[in-house]
Formats: sequence, structure tokens, C-alpha cells
Amino acid sequence: MKSYENQVSYRHRKTPKNSSAFSLDLPGCVATGSTQAEVEDRMREAIRTHLDGMREDGLAIPKPSSVADYIMVFQSLLAQNPIAIFD
Repeated sequence: MKSYENQVSYRHRKTPKNSSAFSLDLPGCVATGSTQAEVEDRMREAIRTHLDGMREDGLAIPKPSSVADYIMVFQSLLAQNPIAIFD
């Protein structure tokens, strides 16, 4: 089993105009950018700044509690009824 002790999970979302991300373990920690690479760079900086701020305020750094992963879904299943797969 992988250790996630030193990892912070975040979600990335692409929209028609930009990309954004937010941390699952650090509420309020967000980043935006025009590309996924830019968002990843900004998210690293946002996490670093967020954790520095928590330390300065004397707050406990939360242990990572989320794990993000992917599940393989065959294209043929998605074509049949994409909503039913994720309900």
C-alpha cells in the first residue's frame, strides 16, 4: 500500500475559459491558470503558502485524508449510457 503521509491531494478541472484546482485536504486552498501545467505550478505554490500561513498562525497541519485515483472505464461502456455508469 502506498504511503500518502507527505502528499496533499487536489482536484483539477478544465473549463472552456481556464483551469482550476482545489485541495481536498486544505479547505480554501485554490489555484487557477490557463493550462493544466500552470495550475499545477500555482497549486504547488498555493499549498506551500497555505501551510506556511497555518504554521505562522499556530494551527495544526492536517494529515492527508483523501486519496485520488482513477478507475479504468471502457469507451464502449461510456458510449452506451454514460450517466448510468456513475450513478
